[in-house]
Amino acid sequence: MKLVIKSSSLFGRPLIAIALVLMSGYTTRADYQSTVLSDSPLAYYPLNLNVDTGSTATDLSGNGNSGTYVNISSGVNSTAGPSAYITNAVSFDGVSTYVDLSTGGNPALLNFGGPITLEAWVQPTNPNQNLGDIIGKGYDSANNYDEVTLRLNGGKYEGVTYNGTTGSRGASGGTPTTSWTHVLSTFDGSNWRLYVNGQSAAQSGDSVGAIDFPTPWHIGAGSADGANRLFSGNITQVAIYNYALSTAQVYAHFFAGQYGTTPNNSVPIITTQPADQSCYAGGAVQFTVGVLSSLPTTNQWFKNSSPIPGQTNASLTLYNMQAADAGSYSVKVGNNNGTTNSAAASLSLITVTPPAVGASLEWNTNNTGAWDNGVSANWKDLVSGLATSFAANDAVVFDDQSGVPTAVSLNETVLPSYLTNNSSANNFTISGSGVISGQASVIKLGNSTLEMATTNDFTGGTLVGGGTLQMDAPLSGAATTLGAGNAAPIIVATGATLAVKASGGYPQGNSGISTRELVISGAGVGGNGALRSIGNDIYHDGAPAGGLFRSVRLAGNATIGSSGRWDLGQEGLFTVISSGGSNYSLTCLQGGYSEWHEVTLDPGLGDIDYILASPNTWSIVGMGITGLGNPANTLTVHPGVNLTIGHGNNNADNGYAKVIHVMGTAQFSFRPGGGSGDYYLKTALQQDDNSSLNFYNGNGGNNTGVTVGGPVRLNGMVHMSIGDSPVAFTNVISGSGGFVWDTYNNTVSFTANNTYAGPSIIGDGRTLALPGNGAISQSSLIFFGGSDSTSVRLDVSGRQDQAFTLAGGQTLAGIGRINGSLTVAAGASLSPAGTNTTLGITTGANSIGAISATGDITLAGTTTIKLNGPGVADSVQSSGVGITYGGTLNLVNINATPLAAGDSFQIFTANSYSGSFASITPATPGSSLAWDTTQLGSGLLNVIAAPPQPVVTSVILSSGSLVFSGTNGPANRNYVVLTSINVSVPLAAWTPLVTNSFDASGVFHVTNAINAAIPHQFYLLKTQ
Repeated sequence: MKLVIKSSSLFGRPLIAIALVLMSGYTTRADYQSTVLSDSPLAYYPLNLNVDTGSTATDLSGNGNSGTYVNISSGVNSTAGPSAYITNAVSFDGVSTYVDLSTGGNPALLNFGGPITLEAWVQPTNPNQNLGDIIGKGYDSANNYDEVTLRLNGGKYEGVTYNGTTGSRGASGGTPTTSWTHVLSTFDGSNWRLYVNGQSAAQSGDSVGAIDFPTPWHIGAGSADGANRLFSGNITQVAIYNYALSTAQVYAHFFAGQYGTTPNNSVPIITTQPADQSCYAGGAVQFTVGVLSSLPTTNQWFKNSSPIPGQTNASLTLYNMQAADAGSYSVKVGNNNGTTNSAAASLSLITVTPPAVGASLEWNTNNTGAWDNGVSANWKDLVSGLATSFAANDAVVFDDQSGVPTAVSLNETVLPSYLTNNSSANNFTISGSGVISGQASVIKLGNSTLEMATTNDFTGGTLVGGGTLQMDAPLSGAATTLGAGNAAPIIVATGATLAVKASGGYPQGNSGISTRELVISGAGVGGNGALRSIGNDIYHDGAPAGGLFRSVRLAGNATIGSSGRWDLGQEGLFTVISSGGSNYSLTCLQGGYSEWHEVTLDPGLGDIDYILASPNTWSIVGMGITGLGNPANTLTVHPGVNLTIGHGNNNADNGYAKVIHVMGTAQFSFRPGGGSGDYYLKTALQQDDNSSLNFYNGNGGNNTGVTVGGPVRLNGMVHMSIGDSPVAFTNVISGSGGFVWDTYNNTVSFTANNTYAGPSIIGDGRTLALPGNGAISQSSLIFFGGSDSTSVRLDVSGRQDQAFTLAGGQTLAGIGRINGSLTVAAGASLSPAGTNTTLGITTGANSIGAISATGDITLAGTTTIKLNGPGVADSVQSSGVGITYGGTLNLVNINATPLAAGDSFQIFTANSYSGSFASITPATPGSSLAWDTTQLGSGLLNVIAAPPQPVVTSVILSSGSLVFSGTNGPANRNYVVLTSINVSVPLAAWTPLVTNSFDASGVFHVTNAINAAIPHQFYLLKTQ
C-alpha cells in the first residue's frame, strides 16, 4: 500500500510529496528515509536493487522522476549498504555503469540554479580516483561547458560548479578512504559547504551556486561531455534539494543512517579511537579522539585509569616524555545524554642500544677516496698506526689531517658504529650510491661543513656539536641522508647548524624532515640558524606533508632560518615545537612567504621573533587551541611581516593568547575565513607606529563577527582595515598613539573606557561604535573622513547616556554624524571639515563641511567655523531637541575676499537654540564691520556695518571730580562706564561705575569723583 499526499508548493519551493512506503524491502531503512523525506528533497534515490523492478531507479520524493539503471542489474550490482540502518547499495564499475535521471516524468524540475544540496553515501574503490562523479550534470560543451557535480577527485571530495565564463566554484576537502562515507555539498546563497560524515570539511564563498541548464543528471557519472567521468565504487541514498540543508539537518541524516538515532538523543559517539604513541626520551606526543555530538561535549583524559588533572581538552599533548610517563591513556567524553569511554592507547619510550665498537679508524692520506668494506686501505688504525681497510662496527673519524681526500665516495653498504667528523679546515662530502646502515651514529665537531649526500638507513642518533652538517635530499622517508626516518634524534648544539637541502620543485620540494625528532639550541653558524633550510622551498602540503619538520625540541634559546620558504604543519598532523616546559625563546628567519598549519607550541615556550628578508606574509592557521606558547611572553612581528591568522576547521580554534608586538611596517591580520565557532582573540596587541591592524573574512562562525578580548597598546599611528564583519574591542586600548581606519566596511566597537592619547581617524563610510561604557576621552583628535554629514561616523546610541562628550584637550573635526548627543566641554574644540593625511592616507580634504548629531548638542569649549564667501560656511547640526551655545565661537574667513556687510551664514541648524557664547573671536569681522549675533536663535550669523563709535571731546577736572564728555554715540542708547586700575586686564574684570544714556544727538557726559588713594585709574565707555 502507498499513501501519497500532494500540494503545489510549500515555503516557495515545490512541495515534495511525503511517501509512506510499506514494503518489506524498505522497512529496515524507514528511519533514515523518513529523515530524508521530512526535509523535502527534490529527488531521492535509495538505489535498492532488491526493491527496484527492472531498470527503474525509484524516486521516493513523490515528484515522479525515477531514473533508469544503465548496465546495472540486481544479480551483478547489488551490494551491502553502509550500516544496519542502510542495508542496500549499488556498485558502479567506473567503466559503463550509471543511472540516467532524464527518463522521469518531470526531469525539467531538476533544472534549477542558486541554492542546492547534493547528498549520497559512497564507498570508493580508489580514494585517489580523478573526476569520479557521484552525481552530476554536464560538463556540457553545448552549454558553455556548464557542470554541477558532487564527486571524488584526486584524494578529495568536492561539490562544484563550472562554466566557461566564471570557471570553477565550490568546496573541496575531506580525506576519502575505502570505507563507507556520507558526503554532502550545499550552497546557501553565499557559501559552498562540504560535509563528510556529518562534519564540515570545507567552505568557500560564492554568489552564484548551482547553474540552471537543461543537461540531465546522472548518478555515478557526469553527462554530455562529462559522461566519461564515471565513479568506481558503491553508492546509495542519493538526494537532490533546491535549498541548502542546515548543519543540524546534515547531522540528523548522518546519525539516522549510521547509528539509527537522532543527534540530540545520542551520547557522544567516538569515531576515531586514540592511537598508540611512542617517542624517544624528551620527545612530545599527542593523543586525539574523533567525536560526534550535536551537543556540547566535555573531556577528561586518564592515565592508567586515573584522571589527569587539568587535561580536559579534545586532545592530550605531553611534552618532555620520560620513563615514568609510559602507560595507557584514554578519554571519557560526555554530553547531556551521558558519557562514552574511549579505548586505551599506550605510550612507550624508544630506547637506543649502543652499537658494538670495533677498531678506531682515521681517514688517511694518500688514499683513493673510496669507503668500502675490506678492500681499500684508506684508513689508519689509531691504535697500531698502520694503514688498514674498513670493517663492520669500526668507528671512523674524518679530521683535519692535511692532504686527505675530502670527497668521500661510498658505493657499498657500510656499518660503522660511529662516524665522527672533527675538522675545521677540511670540508668533507660523503656521496655515492652506497648506504650507511646498522646502528651507526653521526657526530659532527669542529667548524667545517660535512655534507651527507648518500641515502642511509642507520638507526643511531646524530650530534651536531660544531660547524655545519649539511643534510641533502632525501630528508624524509624510510631512509634519509641522516639515517632512517625513525632513527634516534638529531641534536644540534649551541653554535652549530644542521643545514637541510631540499631538492625538486612544488610539490617535490615539500619533503622536510617529517617525524624525525630534532633537538636544537643556539643561533647557529653566523647567527643564521641552528636549523637552516638551504635548498628549495619546503611546503606544508603534499606528501609527505608537514613542512620543514614535525617534531622539534628546544634545548635552549634557538634560531631556525632560511633564505627561502619553509612551512610547518598540516591539518590533522601532529607538528610540535617543544621547549621541554622551559621558557626558551625562538627566532624564525624566513626569506619570504610561509604557512604554519595546526602547529602545537609548548605552553612554556617563551618569546618568538619572526623576521623576514623582504616584506611578505606569515600565515598561521588553526593554532588558537594550543596557543602560541607562554601567553605572558611576546611574539614580535618584525618590519615587513604580515602575520595572518586563519581560523582552521576546529570549532574551538580561538584565543591566540600571547603578547604580539607588531613593529613598524609589519601587519597583524585576522581572517578566519568562514570556519565554524566563535572568533574570539585573547591576544594582547602592541602596535608600533606605521604598523597595520587588519580584520577580514569574519562573517562565518557564529555570525557574531570578531571579538578582541585582549588589551591593545598603540605606540604610534596604526593603519586599521576592517572587512566583511563587525569587530569589537572589549579590553582597554592604551598608549601614546592612535589609528587611521579607511577600509573597507562594517562597524568597529570600543566597549571599554580607552586611554590611548593619539588621533582617531575614522574614514569615509566607517562607523565607530561606543556601546556600554565605551569611551575615547583621551584621544587628542577625532576626525571624520568623507564628505557626507549624514553618514554616521560615531555611534553612541549603545551607551547608557547615549551621549558623546568631547573632553578638554580633545578636538572633533571632519564631516559626519554622531548617532547620539554631543557635548563639547570646556577646553575642547569642535572644528567641522578640514584636511587630514595620516600615514600617507588622506581621509578628508574639505575646506568646509558639517558635523551633525542625532541628539542635542551642547557647546562649552571652542567652536571653530570657517567662512568661505557669502552663504558658504561650516555648520553644526542637531536633529535632536536643539543646540545650547556656550564657550568661544571662533570664526575664520578662508575666502580670498574679505567679509563685507550683508554677508550671512547659516552656521547652526537645530529645532531650538538656547544659551550664548561667552566670546566671539575675532571681535570684529573687519574694519568698520561688526558681527550681528541677534539671529543666532535661528542659527544665522550676519556681518553688518559697525555702528558709530563714541568720541571723547572734553576731559576736565572740576571740584575734585573727573568730567569727560563727547559725542557720536548712538542716539538714546544706553551706555555703561567701566573702570580699572590695570588697563591690560580682560574686559570682564573691569568695574561698572554708572549706567546712562546718550541724548538724541549722541552726546554724553560723565562725572566721577577722584579718589586720592588711587594713583591712576582707567575708564571705558561700553554701549549697550
